[in-house]
Amino acid sequence: MSGTFKIKHKNSTTYKPLMNGDVEAANKNIKKILRKMVEKHKHWHEKLSFALLGYRTTVRTSTRATPYMLVYGTEAVIPTEVEIPSLRIIHEAELDDAEWVKRCYEQLSLIDGKRMNTRKTEALEHLRGEADRFRNDCGELRAQVQAKASEEKGALAKVPIGLR
Repeated sequence: MSGTFKIKHKNSTTYKPLMNGDVEAANKNIKKILRKMVEKHKHWHEKLSFALLGYRTTVRTSTRATPYMLVYGTEAVIPTEVEIPSLRIIHEAELDDAEWVKRCYEQLSLIDGKRMNTRKTEALEHLRGEADRFRNDCGELRAQVQAKASEEKGALAKVPIGLR
């Protein structure tokens, strides 16, 4: 088919090694959730939406927020809250427009703050790791220099005094 329309098919993918690790970690967690919900790999696709809902509405310890909150700026309304309104839904329904806009702005500010804190924490952890690696490298180099110096000192001690 592509030959008749002179279309060249090429596969490509973006290369982001840091993000690929995050995606793999998320996929691993979703697979764990699905394993608990499905027996013997049958009909896993029917349970996928429930697993994703659970994953997206669970608070992460690193950001202290849900992935849904970080993306959309508000907490997710789970299906049971539509049928049986929770206190949060009732409370939000009674707000006037100005108050609702103010709350949304506050939530967005909070999200931006959490994102910045997460980035700062990640950068700090990276720098600490680099500093530890540098200290280890320096320690190894110091040990090699000391070993070489003691070898030379030992070799020098074997040379007669008159020949030094």
